[in-house]
Amino acid sequence: MGVPFAEGAERPLRSVQPLLLGHLNFSKNIPAAKALLAHISQREIQEKLVTASVGFDVPPFASFMDFKIWEEEGPPKGTTYNYPSRDDAIPFLSGHPAPLKIGTQMYAQALLIKMIAMHTHQGRSVEDAMSYAESEIEGYLRT
Repeated sequence: MGVPFAEGAERPLRSVQPLLLGHLNFSKNIPAAKALLAHISQREIQEKLVTASVGFDVPPFASFMDFKIWEEEGPPKGTTYNYPSRDDAIPFLSGHPAPLKIGTQMYAQALLIKMIAMHTHQGRSVEDAMSYAESEIEGYLRT
């Protein structure tokens, strides 16, 4: 179902962008914040949120990956089926395991995407793409 992702050497990799919610210890109404978090973490509420986002918000629990929106959204129908990680796919956060300062820049600047585009669309070698990334990361270190 849906458009398959390219396979990796062992298993497919799926980039994830975790969205975590919480409350701060100095919040004025911690019981209300906890109640809100408990409420929006319920399966039926998460399904409404995911459906409202047309399948682009991914719920925080693996057991919620069976919502119908991913099979129904299109055109064509089922286009977003593989958007959340499934089966044996390895979820990864772009920039991991780099230190936070570097990894966030790699993610924000879409460094991995640029490297792939250089190789697949511009015909540049893997070594050229790696060289470009090395230069970019050195720039992140200077800031």
